[in-house]
Amino acid sequence: MIDLGICEESSIEPYYPQVRDRDDVSVLKCKKSGVIFLSRSDHIDMSHYEEKEGFRYWSAGDRKHAVNVGIEDKLRRKGLLQHIVANRKWMDIGTGSGGILDELSPLASKTFAVEPQKIARESLKKLGYDVYRFLAVPPLLLVRLCQ
Repeated sequence: MIDLGICEESSIEPYYPQVRDRDDVSVLKCKKSGVIFLSRSDHIDMSHYEEKEGFRYWSAGDRKHAVNVGIEDKLRRKGLLQHIVANRKWMDIGTGSGGILDELSPLASKTFAVEPQKIARESLKKLGYDVYRFLAVPPLLLVRLCQ
């Protein structure tokens, strides 16, 4: 986020100690922009997600079951984020099966999502979500979009 010009190093603070599937990645928040992001992303390879077929990535046969795979984590994240998302535009990058979209979109003024996995993305689009394969916008536009 610093390299993109969205955050200054002095404005970044810890937000949550780890992500659900990796204990070596924490969640950070920029006090100035309000952007919440991972402490590192070098473990993310787009082809890993794009090559997965259907909802098997989440050990599920369909979206309904994929959403329920991580229900405890989804509800935890809802509790952390609902006051931030309420009545605002927000974007979930790497939304997966979209369980968090189901929880937070009714609270937001507008929801955007990014998901490289084709079947998940198409399923979410059919439900009316504004979902993109990847993010290719200038950083300042991203900040304005999410405000």
